[in-house]
Amino acid sequence: MLVRWVFSAMSHHPALANDYKVSKNKFLKHEMAVADYLEYVLGTKCKSETEAALKGD
Repeated sequence: MLVRWVFSAMSHHPALANDYKVSKNKFLKHEMAVADYLEYVLGTKCKSETEAALKGD
């Protein structure tokens, strides 16, 4: 999932855009998947660590 997101983001760079085409719809799909994953990790799996980091501990 993260590799697909990075690749789709890089494919929009002008130096790569002509060779590697990723549709806007697919790019947004990858962004949503990464956002969901990060929300899960930060809000569920590492909740206490996230709260401590936000408090500055």
